Amino acid sequence: MITRLTEAWLDRAAALEKRAGEVGWTRDHFARELTLPASFFIVDVEQTVLRGYAGFWKIVQEAQIMNVVVAPEYRRQGIGRGLLQFLVAEAGRLGCVRGTLDVRATNDPALRLYMKEGFKPVGRRPQFYGHIDAILMDKTL
Repeated sequence: MITRLTEAWLDRAAALEKRAGEVGWTRDHFARELTLPASFFIVDVEQTVLRGYAGFWKIVQEAQIMNVVVAPEYRRQGIGRGLLQFLVAEAGRLGCVRGTLDVRATNDPALRLYMKEGFKPVGRRPQFYGHIDAILMDKTL
């Protein structure tokens, strides 16, 4: 089930962030997102288990996708695709005409997913993730 991120999921979202080896968002980062009008974050849950989360910031008519993270044990089951499709649909409903995101140049599974979902590489950000470049991707919604 995909639903909005609420305070009830903050600890689990922060724990998933650590387990997934992502950028390093803390509970406070997620809590802050709940207070920002431009922020839209969702979680994929199965009963009490947080399987993944994703979010974007609505900036005028653009959805800047911030995170799409799936727990390691739930990867390759379509959860990331479901989260991404939900975000894109919601962004369109909110009046966004474009979606953008950054992805590690070394993250082949994510790159394949984003391209299958219609995102196109439009630029590169050298050493955006420390010593790893980011690929900037774009999609018309």
